[in-house]
Amino acid sequence: MARRVPVAGIIGGLGPESTVDYYTSILRRFRERDRAPRSAGYAPRSGGYAERNPELLIASVDIHAMLALVEARDFGAMENFLLDAVGRLARGGADFAAIACNTAHVVFDGVAAKSPIPLVSIVDSACGLMRSAGRRRALLTGTAFTMGEGFYAERAQAMGIEIVAPEKADREAIQDVIFPELEEGIVVPEKKARFVEIANRYAREAGIDSVILGCTELPLMIGDGDLAVATVNPSAAHVEAIVGALLNPR
Repeated sequence: MARRVPVAGIIGGLGPESTVDYYTSILRRFRERDRAPRSAGYAPRSGGYAERNPELLIASVDIHAMLALVEARDFGAMENFLLDAVGRLARGGADFAAIACNTAHVVFDGVAAKSPIPLVSIVDSACGLMRSAGRRRALLTGTAFTMGEGFYAERAQAMGIEIVAPEKADREAIQDVIFPELEEGIVVPEKKARFVEIANRYAREAGIDSVILGCTELPLMIGDGDLAVATVNPSAAHVEAIVGALLNPR
C-alpha cells in the first residue's frame, strides 16, 4: 500500500497574488520530485510512472487586517489572528501548515508554540538556502517592517550569515515598490528599476553577496540575473521545504 501523503495547509492572502504563485509552485515542485511507481497503485504513464498531486488547504486571510495589526505593533493580536487561521486548517485536515508571508514571521515562534500542527518557517527555509549556497552577507529587502525588525538577522546569525538592513530612505523606497501595485501583481517598470538601483548600490558599497527578496511579491518582479549579485528567494525555499514535508513526513 502506498504511503499516505500528508495534507499541507497554507495561510495565504498575504497577499493574494503570491498565494497563487505558492499554490502552482507547490504542485509543480511536488510533481517534479515525486515519481510514483506502479506499485503505489496509480495509473501508469509512459515508462510505468504516474504523476500525482498533493492535497492542499488554503486559509486565505485579509491582508489589510493583518497590516493594521503590524502597524499597531499588536503582536499578541497578530498571533491570535494567525492561530485562528491555523486552527481552521487543522480542523480541515491539514497535517502541517506554512504562513505564506515574511512579515508575519515576526510572531512565528509564538504561533508555532501554540499551533495544533507543525509549522514550516519561510525564514528558516531562506536561511538554510543561504547557508547551503555559501552566502555570508545578504541585503534584506521586503516591507519596511520586515527590513526594520530583527527576526531575519537572528535566524541568519545562527547560521553564520550577516544581514544588512537598508538605510531608512531606502527602506521607504523599497516599501513603495511593493505597495500598492506589486501587491496586486502589477510590475511598474520604473519601480523595478528603482529596486535594482538600490540593490546594486549595496552590492557595490556594502560588500553584500546576495539580496533576500523578503516579501512574497518581490519574486514576482525580480528574477535571476536582474541584480549584480545573487538573489535569495524565500518563497521558493519555503515551497521546497513544504514539498519536502509532503514527500518525507516525519
